Amino acid sequence: MRFKIIGFTFKKLLLLIFLALCSLKNHSYSQTTNCFSEEQIKIIKTGIDHFESKLQDRYPDMNIEMAYFKYVDDLSTKKITSNFFLDSISRTINDQIRKLKVWNTSIRSDENMNREAKLLHVEEMNEYNVKLDKNISDCLTKQTDCEGIENLLVANSKLRLSPNTIRDFIYAGASESDFKEEINKMALVLCVYYQIAFNIQK
Repeated sequence: MRFKIIGFTFKKLLLLIFLALCSLKNHSYSQTTNCFSEEQIKIIKTGIDHFESKLQDRYPDMNIEMAYFKYVDDLSTKKITSNFFLDSISRTINDQIRKLKVWNTSIRSDENMNREAKLLHVEEMNEYNVKLDKNISDCLTKQTDCEGIENLLVANSKLRLSPNTIRDFIYAGASESDFKEEINKMALVLCVYYQIAFNIQK
């Protein structure tokens, strides 16, 4: 009888742990409901999945969390080409993300166009300057516990960041475990990967 009770208790404990983990995973995205609508979150999830599939193709021997670090490092050392952002499948996903009402757009001056092309190591920029909306950045900043992501969001809302600066923020203030959190993935994917894509896509 004792072994049956222990067995039952153990199974119940496993079930509770499983439910707790599921709840934790869902909580990561629920943190962003004040920042995005449910429909927007669904589209952003698709965008994150697409980005991570590109990371897996590029870094097949790394876990996905370390691949985030390797991506910003390669971005800073000019190893990421425009095709990483603008292949045919990416353009389709980009269009879906771009239609979300979370971006601010302004005309880019010729001077800024040349300067920013050098920052991003590309030949030319879109004539429109596209940036994640400051209210969205502020909202995400309040939700994250990751110093690197927080610094990235705050600086991005004020400045046009170079890949080197992005790398410095992530390497100095984030850990591998931070990219197990959906809120941090969402912040980096939006204000780095997609923001760059929109600024170089014609």
